[in-house]
This record gives sequence, C-alpha cells and structure tokens, in this order.
Amino acid sequence: MVENIVLVLASVVGTVGFSLMLRLRWERIPVIAVSTAMCYSIYLLCVNIGAADFMANFIAALFAAFASEFLAKRIKAPVTVFLTPTILPLVPGSSLYYTIEAFFRGELRNTLIHFSALGRTIGAILLGIVIVNTIMKCIRNYTLLKNPR
Repeated sequence: MVENIVLVLASVVGTVGFSLMLRLRWERIPVIAVSTAMCYSIYLLCVNIGAADFMANFIAALFAAFASEFLAKRIKAPVTVFLTPTILPLVPGSSLYYTIEAFFRGELRNTLIHFSALGRTIGAILLGIVIVNTIMKCIRNYTLLKNPR
C-alpha cells in the first residue's frame, strides 16, 4: 500500500516537472497533477488485481484520454495539453532501455523479448487514446449534425 502511494506521488512529481519544463500555465498544473494521480492509480489498481500489463495500460490510457477530453472542454484548452503529461508515467522507459541494451550487447533473443513488451505497452496506450478520440469525434459530429449553427 505504501509502495503504491510512493509510486503515485513520484508519477505526480515527474508530471509536474514535465509540465514546468513545457512551460504550461500555472493554473493547469494542479489539474494535470490530479489527473495523473488518478490515471496512475488506475494502472496500479489494475496491476494489483492481476490484470495483464497490456490491459492495465489500456484501461489507464482510456481514463487519461477521457479525462483530457473533459478537461480540455471544461478549461478551453487543447487536449494534448492535458493528455501528454497525464500519460507520461505509463510510457515504458525500462522496456525501451532494456531493448536498446540487449541490442547493443548482441543478444537478439532478449532484444526481441523486450521489444515485444515495449510494442504491447505502446500499442495499449495508443489504442486507448485512439478509441477515446474516435468516440469523442463521433459525438462532436453527431452534435453538429443534430444542432446545425
């Protein structure tokens, strides 16, 4: 339990630092921090109940994308302002590191194993974002067709 709290806090600190590096407006940073904490908590919850890494990343990315769409509409800002920092803790840095390390050591089998894990994680994140983006685009188009200006 304590380990999960530390992981969530570390993800929030990393996201706040990334947001500051991107020079985002100060009033958006607390909202992004809360969104990140919720997103990474969902990921950890999925992992702790025994979900596969693909499914945990997929569900967390779905939440991050929905939260970013909601916040963008509410705060009147582009979705990427909220989405990019929020999914940052989900990015598979260790898989990428171990893939590159195995490649340069000439270990083809380990390179492929780590690359496969990397591809699954990135695929899960992208799939979650694309699904939410498509749903929101369909809703916007339906609303425009129903209520033309």
